[in-house]
This record gives sequence, C-alpha cells and structure tokens, in this order.
Amino acid sequence: MKNNKNAVLMAMALLSLPASAQVKIDSIAPHRYAAQSIDVGANVNFSREQSTSAVSVITSESTNKRSAKNIGNSILGQGSGLISLQNSGNYAGINPTFYIRGMQSLDGNTPLFVVDGIERDIQYISAEEVESVSVLKDAAATALYGYKGANGVVLITTKRGKFNSKEIKVNLDHAINFMAHKPKFVDAQTYAKAMNEAYANDGFENPRYTQEEVDAFGSGKYPYLYPNVNWVDETFRNHSVTNMLNASFTGGGEKFKYYALLDLQYDNGFVKNPDTHEGYSTNNKYVKGNLRMNMDMILSQNTTMKVNLLGVLAESNAPGNSASLWNMVYSLPSAAFAVKGEDGKWGGNSTWAGTVNPVARSQDAGYSRNLYRPHHPSGAPCGIEGSGCSGPHRLRPFLQHLRELQQDIRIWKSYGSRLAGWRTSVGQGIHGWF
Repeated sequence: MKNNKNAVLMAMALLSLPASAQVKIDSIAPHRYAAQSIDVGANVNFSREQSTSAVSVITSESTNKRSAKNIGNSILGQGSGLISLQNSGNYAGINPTFYIRGMQSLDGNTPLFVVDGIERDIQYISAEEVESVSVLKDAAATALYGYKGANGVVLITTKRGKFNSKEIKVNLDHAINFMAHKPKFVDAQTYAKAMNEAYANDGFENPRYTQEEVDAFGSGKYPYLYPNVNWVDETFRNHSVTNMLNASFTGGGEKFKYYALLDLQYDNGFVKNPDTHEGYSTNNKYVKGNLRMNMDMILSQNTTMKVNLLGVLAESNAPGNSASLWNMVYSLPSAAFAVKGEDGKWGGNSTWAGTVNPVARSQDAGYSRNLYRPHHPSGAPCGIEGSGCSGPHRLRPFLQHLRELQQDIRIWKSYGSRLAGWRTSVGQGIHGWF
C-alpha cells in the first residue's frame, strides 16, 4: 500500500512539471505582446500598448514555412479575422479570395491590399520577400484609408537590408503534388441503368438502353460502340511537380543598405500526355521569375531615400484555347463515346460533339499562352494587366513580338487541320470553333 502511494505521488510530481514551466512562459508573453510593433500605414507605427485598433500581425517566421506560390497562399489560415477561400486547383489560378471579419457589404467585400505603401495585386509577391503582413480590421485601424478601407486593409511590408553586414541565402523547394480529392464518376453500365430508371420515372414506356446494351457497357466487348471511359484518368495524371528556387542578398555599409531577391518558380501541371507533339507542351504550365531590390540611403541627418524595385516575368500555358478540361470531364458521361474511334480520329457523335472531348482538347488542339511582363518600380500604379502603365518599359521589341506572333500562327494553322477530323453533330469539322 505504501509503495502504491509513493507511485501516485511521483506521478503527480511529474505531471506538474510542464504546468509550472508553462506558467513561467506565459508570464513573459504579455510583455512581448505589448511591445510588438504595429504598422498602420503611412510610415506610422505603434506598439500594442499604445494602440487601441484591431490589428493582426503575421511575421515572416510563419509565412516562410510554406512552399506556396505567393504571399496570398502563405497566409491562408493565419491572422485572426482574416477569412480566406481557395478558388482553383490550377496552379496558375490558385489566388485565394480574402474577407476580413466576414462579408461587409452587398457590393464588393475584397479588402484593400497595400504593398510598401502602394495599392497593388499580391499574386506576384513571393513569400520570401515579405517581412510582415498586418491585417487592419476595425474603423480605428483603417481610418487612414477612407472609403477604400471599408472592407479592411492588408498591409504587406517587404524586407530591407541591414547596415554593416553581408548575408546570402539560397532556398530550393521541390514539391510533388497530388490530387487530394480526385472525383470519382460512375461507369458506363451504372450510367445506362440510371438513365433507364430516369426514363421509367418520367413515364416513358421504352427504356433508353436495352438489356443487351447495358450488358455490353459492362463487358467491354464493343469498346467503340458501347464505351466505358474514365475521363479523369484519361485526361489527367495523378501528380505534378513544382520547383521553387530563390536567392536573397542582404547587406550594407554605414549609410547604405540593400536587399535583393531573385525568385524562380515552375509548375508542370496535371495533363496526362502533354508532349505528344515535338517542340511544345499543352500542359497547364506556370513559370515565373521575380526580381526584388530594396535600397535605403542616408543622404543627411534628416533625409533618407528609399528605392523599391520590382520586376516580374510570368508565363502560363493552357491546352487549346484555354480549354476548361474539368468542366468537360464533369459534363461528359463515361458512355458518351470512345476517346478515339476505330479510324483513329478523336471520338464524338451526334449527341456529344467532339469539341467536348477533354482528351482531344488536352493533346491535339494546340495551346494558349498568357504573358505578364511588367518592368517597373513598385511605386508605379500598374494594374494586373498593365492597363495603368505607359512608357517605353511597356513596349516589346518589334522583331521579338513578330517572331512570337508567327510561331503562334503556325501552331494554330497546323492544328486547325487536325481539328477538322473531329466528328460533330452535323458531321462537319470544327473550323468554326476558332
């Protein structure tokens, strides 16, 4: 009995140790929280102790832990009051939608995004170049921004150099991506049975498919007449690869400091057979190069000059004329038609036109390309399409533009003839689809 009491006492003592350590840590945390600096914009900073506004601060220690496409994807699920929704599975389009403290109005709920004091889109801002993100949530915090801050404000501050120091960092992320929630669709035989059941419920005397046809869908004996196609597996592969490489240079002297970042990204997409034609790929590829340069120069005791430069080169490819492959997969039943007919031409029939064949669109319809090539200081108020920019930096060299145009014309001319073989409801080619 005595031994049992000793064992109980020892167990209680061991269990109490973490609690005592936690009390010690918590006693320090409030002081650190009160001293935390809050950036409300316009070069105005307060400590938590001085401010009464509602502000959440996300530091680079949190954002750099994720191998994300941009800073928007790095702050998903972080910052109290910041609601984020992921809208797409395509790497080029995974730019989340944000709300601050829910839906604020019936006409627009997107918060104002400010990068180093300038309103801009954040989809080309990489997480590596960001020092902190401040989420301004209430009226006291957003007062400086007037009506534009009605839905809240997200302030992004990029990194800067350090006086009398030199530092070089290189990071390489190699990610293998998988479809987390791959949709599963019924096979052709189940589809045929469901159609017959629907016909019976609607009062039709004759079923859509006879019993022999239902059995043919299940046996696979006549794959061209009674196909059973898994459009997801035929169109997409199970994985893709993303590579992210960045190098940063931080340093400075007594009156000058700098921060420079070179960031490269590449994602090769999920299309199953994108390289069936030599010279180009029809995959949902995404390539981006990002160059950041922040410089601070002390000109006099009361004057400091800051220069922020940002350059972005981005390119995204998509199969066909930016074909929506997933919409085709969701709308096309497994019993519609075979991927290819007996004659080797892409499948299609009078009910389901060949233009909705996702495999054909992903392999043999050429590709479309979107370019984003601004080169401007980060202070220039350029929109995402560059509509607000002007000047020589927006002009491509004429010969380079002409070569790209000729290349695209050759591609579409070549594949216009291939698309003519697709069988449609009127038995004609789909030249008019262009």
